[in-house]
This record gives sequence, structure tokens and C-alpha cells, in this order.
Amino acid sequence: MPFFTGINFVLSPLMLDRFYLGLALCQQKDGPGKRKEEAIKYLSEGIEHLLIQMTVDSDDPSIDPEKWQQSTLSSSNLMRPDNVQWLQGCVLVGNACKRMPTVSSGVMSADNALHLSSMLASYVLSCLVARGDAYHQVEWVLFENHFQLLQMMLDKAKDKEAEQKSEISRFCENLSGLLNCSNIPPGKQILELQEKVRITSLRVHRNCMANPRHACTL
Repeated sequence: MPFFTGINFVLSPLMLDRFYLGLALCQQKDGPGKRKEEAIKYLSEGIEHLLIQMTVDSDDPSIDPEKWQQSTLSSSNLMRPDNVQWLQGCVLVGNACKRMPTVSSGVMSADNALHLSSMLASYVLSCLVARGDAYHQVEWVLFENHFQLLQMMLDKAKDKEAEQKSEISRFCENLSGLLNCSNIPPGKQILELQEKVRITSLRVHRNCMANPRHACTL
């Protein structure tokens, strides 16, 4: 069965190669350098095709859901939502767009990319049965996305009303609860993230309490 059943939705080998080229460029130690916009474009195009594939397949009554799930979990099919590299591509697009003054036409915004990656990660977690390495990698993508979204909320909330800071405080509380339910074995990486969220929550709460006119509601 082809990747897409709709006209103009067929993912060519070149498109797949371009996605992995963009991924490799962004994952270099020094980043993509002068090829940043090119890399982000390749990643964004690949992610868009993945979404089209999922939409077309879900709307096709001729596709048996069980057989579709089996095909998406096949290691021979790189174009599938449970391939962690696609989720990582979303994260890279979000992080790169945050640092760009303007985003190229056709490239999703940073918050959209991070929300999309979180949505796909949640979907994949609901489909995976074993709690092994793949599950832990997807979980980490979900945690990393939410922490990046938290940082974006903090940047936007500077010098804003306490109501917005109260929302951030609740976000910290929810993220902390999510981290406490993690299946990832205890380690330095997860402990550091938990500590960052805890410190952020305390700072936001103190800032709210320092303003008696607009106390945060937790």
C-alpha cells in the first residue's frame, strides 16, 4: 500500500531523504549553521506529509484499523508516527523557530510545532504496549516539549498580569504531576528536569505573592 492514497500525497524517496538530511543537520554538535533555514524547511515538509498520511489513512474506510496499526509499527516503514525521529524533528523545528526573528513561509510556528509533537507523542504512547526504550524515548519527547512550552509561557508573561502567571503556576503543577508518573527509570536527566520545574514553580509563586494587588490563585 502506498504511503498516501490521495493525489499528490505520495512521499517520494527524495522527500524522505530531505527530512533525514534536515534532521542530521540540526543534530550536529554545532547545529545546522548557515543551512539552518534549509534544514528547518526539510523537517517541516516531512512532518506535514506525515500528518497528511495519518489524516488520509484515518478517513479511508477500506483500511482495517488493526492492519493499519501493524503496518505503522513495522520497522521497514520509516514514515510512521511511532518513529521517534519524526517527533524529534518536531521538537527541533520548535526550538529552532524560537530563536529565529522571522519564520519562513510554509514553516509552522514554534508553539505549533511543540504542541504538534506533544499531540503525536501522546497518541503514540496510547498505542505502545511495552514500556521499553521506545516508550521511554517518546515520554521524554513529551516532557521536553512541555518544558519548552513552559519556557515560552514565561517569556511571554514577563511584566504581565498575575492572572497569566497563575496559569503558568498551574502548568508547572500539572507538568510536575506528569513527571512523577513517568515510566522512565530514575536518572540524572529526569531528576534535573523535575528540579527545573520545581524551581520555576517556586519563582512564579513568589512573584505572584510579591504583588499584593494581583495574588495568584493556585
